[in-house]
Amino acid sequence: MLNKLDVKGIFKIQQYRNGKLLREFLAPNAVVNQGKNTLLNVMFHGVAASHPWYIGLIDANGYASLAATDTYQGINDGNGWSEFEDYGTGNREEFEEEAAASQALSNSATPAYINITASGTVKGAFLVGYGANADVVGDNDVDGILFCTALFSVGDVEVANEDQLKIVYTLTA
Repeated sequence: MLNKLDVKGIFKIQQYRNGKLLREFLAPNAVVNQGKNTLLNVMFHGVAASHPWYIGLIDANGYASLAATDTYQGINDGNGWSEFEDYGTGNREEFEEEAAASQALSNSATPAYINITASGTVKGAFLVGYGANADVVGDNDVDGILFCTALFSVGDVEVANEDQLKIVYTLTA
């Protein structure tokens, strides 16, 4: 029996404004090469695992494309996209995952809540780790790792100051 390891994930997002649910949508992700290499190196090459990981948002302004070759170091400088930086307290939200079960892991028990601090347009989400400043919005430190990127299934999402995005990410293999 041939068994192919297919690692993929999906972001499930709920957008709230003034405490009321505006809409729900999905963002299926692609694991970028940097993320795949890290997964293989941690599992089979003795590279130390990183914890925690963080969720960030992709800005629609200036967006060109996502690519398998996107890297953490290319955020805001080299990838075909930049980070939407008007959220939180200057920190990305932590991905607080539960232990894997049934070939999946998720943060469904402790979703990430991203508080928007200025109006804008968001196109998608990403997951990053490693690096001393992986939690810092806008950081693209040399040591960081970009695991995956995803575009929202509904297209661009307009956000307003004080909107909140509730994000659950599920990774399956």
